[in-house]
Amino acid sequence: MRVSVISAATLLALGTQGILASVIPDVEHHEISAHEELEAEGFTIFEPSFTGDFGPNGVTMTLNGTIEEVIGQAEAMQPGFTKKINKLIADRHNDAAGIAAGDDSWRHRLVATKDCALDGWAKEYRILQGIDYLNSLPNGVVQLEKYGCSRVSCSYNSAIYLCWQPFAGAPDLYTPSWAYVADYAEGIVREWCPKDDGRVRGKAWYPKGMAVHVRKDNC
Repeated sequence: MRVSVISAATLLALGTQGILASVIPDVEHHEISAHEELEAEGFTIFEPSFTGDFGPNGVTMTLNGTIEEVIGQAEAMQPGFTKKINKLIADRHNDAAGIAAGDDSWRHRLVATKDCALDGWAKEYRILQGIDYLNSLPNGVVQLEKYGCSRVSCSYNSAIYLCWQPFAGAPDLYTPSWAYVADYAEGIVREWCPKDDGRVRGKAWYPKGMAVHVRKDNC
């Protein structure tokens, strides 16, 4: 019979490893979210509000959350709402005149400066979907307070943020339309910042201080 001999040094090493494994906890890596990053920069995060025919039988209501969350709330109160929104989007894309007008509008937006090196990439398809949802509320406006940011769209870790950091002479309260905000996000996706295999990211500033971010986030 062959006897395996384990030295005292080996036993000591094994014992030490076991002790270390038992006393050192696993440390989870915490990835900083976009809103944590913006708060660290001095911004206050506000939940966006959307007004539309979201209620039962098309009653006008104001709902809070990202546009995707609001559509989900409306679907719960008005079954078929999502289908209606998707039809509006499809009709807009199928209308040659609408496509020309919609696709061109972002080209006419003023950009004071931009930053295409944000941390984390967003999925281009999901950002374009969020842009379509924002464009489905043509009469809606956002009220953005000074040094405030809102996550207006987010799905599959791909977000659109809106921030208001007014330059000298600009008002403390800013009320752009959702379609206007969507144009800046579309400009980032289409042309203003480089893509990477279906991934997009970037931030663009309107001359008065409005900034639209396309970035990765937790959602």
